[in-house]
Order: sequence, then structure tokens, then C-alpha cells
Amino acid sequence: MCTVSVFPASEREGGYDLWFNRDEQRTRAPEFPPVAAVTSSGLDYVAPRDGARGGTWLALNRRGLTVVVLNDYESGGPPAGRVSRGGVPLVGIENEDTGQALRAIRSWVAAEGATNFGPFLTVVTDARGVCGGMRWTGLEWREWAVAGFATTSSYAPKPTRLAREAVYAEAMCAGPTRQRLEDFHWRHDPTRGAESVRMSRADACTRSVCHVQVRAGAEPRLIYQGVDWGVSDGRGKVTEVGW
Repeated sequence: MCTVSVFPASEREGGYDLWFNRDEQRTRAPEFPPVAAVTSSGLDYVAPRDGARGGTWLALNRRGLTVVVLNDYESGGPPAGRVSRGGVPLVGIENEDTGQALRAIRSWVAAEGATNFGPFLTVVTDARGVCGGMRWTGLEWREWAVAGFATTSSYAPKPTRLAREAVYAEAMCAGPTRQRLEDFHWRHDPTRGAESVRMSRADACTRSVCHVQVRAGAEPRLIYQGVDWGVSDGRGKVTEVGW
């Protein structure tokens, strides 16, 4: 139940911007804003944390590589597994480029026992703006056709995805820009329920919006903003971390 979009920067700027909406069940434990940490190999990274199982949905390392994971509800595999999908980003960020990260994730899933994982989609973007992804269906790996945008939902998975894709296409009809993507991820239509990008329904809602900023010659930054459903624009407390 999440939405991610990637905006490669110009050749002059280098890098990219990435936005990620995390949608979650209202009954799930609160999530934690990102903090700086270090991988087992000594690489600096930042990531928010899930309050229920301790994993994450997004991680950014100091090299400018971001790894995200979205639950996949359309593949038809078992909905959940014994191993948390929240470990996927933490494995991927041990690497420098997109290809290396995707290979590392596949190797880790195989070592842990692939059938122990529920279906997921992982999207990786490195400091050059190279974006790639893979989908684990619960039974097999499939390539993800990279188009800079992906969304999943546990409620009416395919119709909801198609509805959000249509909203995205409409919002980007004049071409994607940082401001249009920022506005898109905070867009809430109370008449659309689960189909809204910043979504709210009886049992689930968008918990947070993350914005990754990577620029050539500058340290990467992660801007995490909680969603406050008690205010009109939904914008809650901001936590900005980086180096």
C-alpha cells in the first residue's frame, strides 16, 4: 500500500529526487522517523523504521543510493512470509549502484529462502539517477518496467493501481517537474478513498511522505514528513537527515 516516483535530475545537476508515500493499516504500530545508522560493512545510511517489525520501506546510503520496497498484492502469491520484506532496503544499500543492489537483494532472498517472502516490488536508484527494479511474486522473479512511478494497494489492487496511474498521468501531462511530483504525493481526494494518492479509508491511511534529494557534489538528504490528518493539507512534523 505505497506509491513511489523518481525524477532524474538534469545532466548539469546530476542525481535525482524520489518521493515515497507509505500507506499502512491504522492498527499497525506507529512508525519512527529516520535516523542515521551504519551498515555491518561500515557504510553510513539513513532510514525510517516500522514500529511493528523493525524493518523499513526506504533506505538511503551516503553514496546516494536509495532502495525502497512495496508490498505486491497483484502477483497472486502468499500475502505474507516468515521473513519481513522490511529487510530488503537494508540489504540493497550495502552497494554503490543499482545493478549491484538488485543482485545483492536477489542473493539475500535466495539465502533466506525465497518462499519465506511475501510478494514485493523493490525499486533502486543510484547517484547517477539510474533506476531499476524487480518484482518477487512469491513464486518467481519478474522484471519491473521502469517508468519512474509505481503504486500498490491491498484494497482492490488492480483497479486502485490503474486509478492512481491515471491520476499520475494527468498530473504529469505537461511533463514531470519537482513541484508537480511534490504536489502529486500530497494530493488527497476524499471522494476517492483508497484510490487517492495520499489515501484514507476506514482501515488504513497514508502515514508519511519521504522525499530523497541527491545532487552531484552535495551530500544526499532524506526529508521525512508525517501525515497529520487533523490539518487540511495533511503536512505534519518534518525530520530531515543526511550528512
